[in-house]
Amino acid sequence: MRFLWCINSLLFVAGCFCTQAQARVPLWAGDDGLFHTTIEVYGHTISGLTVLQTEGADTLRVLFTTFAGPKLLDLRITPTGYETLYAVKQLDRKLILKTLYKDFAVLAGWYLLAGLPTADYQGTDTCRREVQLTAKERLYYYYTAADNTMTGAELFAKKKKMLSVGYFYVGGALAQVRLTHHTFNMRLLLLKLKGDEAAGE
Repeated sequence: MRFLWCINSLLFVAGCFCTQAQARVPLWAGDDGLFHTTIEVYGHTISGLTVLQTEGADTLRVLFTTFAGPKLLDLRITPTGYETLYAVKQLDRKLILKTLYKDFAVLAGWYLLAGLPTADYQGTDTCRREVQLTAKERLYYYYTAADNTMTGAELFAKKKKMLSVGYFYVGGALAQVRLTHHTFNMRLLLLKLKGDEAAGE
């Protein structure tokens, strides 16, 4: 079973130039793909473990469980949609599932596999890749010009910021991902677990 999850391997360019020809789809390479996950929604907190696993070239499996083991959510994500393999009653609602699909598709870079129109911008310190999701939605990824390290992402609809993602590192390795919604009160925090930490859960 092959797990992919290392945002510092998200290379959009071969060098420090932001050009469409050199852009590469992000690959998440890691030893376990396991995260301590906290979801905060309107003052309510849900915590558990999330496993991210690739299935083929363009499919991401998202499995969210409690710490004790019972499954809460199991989604299969592609660049163009999702399949619900399992969802507890509280999560099995179209609006919730669509929101979680978009959240994980954005933070995983899965929309880059959909063949959507893109544009690249080169800055002195930061590069930006723009993905046109729809006529009204734009998705932006930001990464350093020096070493192509992913630093963040933002989703806009009609010039209004809908959500933002921050990628944080320790010793050059991905440590956590924070996703914040700006039109309603919801935040998602993923803390990368190392092998020994995962074994102890």
